[in-house]
Amino acid sequence: MRILITLSTLYITLFNLLACNKVSGGNVSATTDTIAYAYKQAYAIQTDSKIRDPSRLFRARIYYPEFDTSKYLALSDSLNSFVRYTTFGGYATAQEAANAFVNDCINQTESQEGLSMLGWESMDSVNVIYNHSKVISLHRQHYSFTGGAHGNPSETFFSFNTQ
Repeated sequence: MRILITLSTLYITLFNLLACNKVSGGNVSATTDTIAYAYKQAYAIQTDSKIRDPSRLFRARIYYPEFDTSKYLALSDSLNSFVRYTTFGGYATAQEAANAFVNDCINQTESQEGLSMLGWESMDSVNVIYNHSKVISLHRQHYSFTGGAHGNPSETFFSFNTQ
């Protein structure tokens, strides 16, 4: 059991480091045609005074770029819609999606007095890995743990022709 917790903690730490260690803040300007963006984040965590160990709380984190619509309205709007569609799970905002995950976890475990052996979690990140006048590439990472032997990680890469 300790090995599982250690491996889970290691994976979460690496996930967070990689999610925050990409092209930062859209301040890269390879050309004047590069689309601008800024990173946003949403976070939700269960509040339960009966749970003293924070590793047993339900939590969700979403880290994503929001593209500036002032220069390339259609492209920025399309990219923002794509990020919302692939990352927010049908919710209008990242905060709504994070809150919904935590509330769903609480509702699913109510018959078990709202407690689980390990806290369930969901982590999503979308990072801009290439931003040029002709192509923009995004890297999406997802990790969820909702009980069982291990969490479920996934990675997807998307490239868009900006012209």
